[in-house]
Amino acid sequence: MSAREIPPIERLSMLWVKSQPVVWAYIQSAVRDHHHAEDILQQVAQQTAAKFDAYDPERPFAAWAIGIAKNKVR
Repeated sequence: MSAREIPPIERLSMLWVKSQPVVWAYIQSAVRDHHHAEDILQQVAQQTAAKFDAYDPERPFAAWAIGIAKNKVR
């Protein structure tokens, strides 16, 4: 089964599980309050799910998710 044959929700889940530690590390480095950082991580997860159809699979998912996180920590 190729990556394109995997249902989008499963692809998103697999990509998020791999990328979440990197996204979390970025958020923690930018936000000092742990609870606020957790809230931002949840918001990033929600936004990656909501906008997953806009994700370009030719580009790294973690970089895309960190871009979303950067907009949230501003």
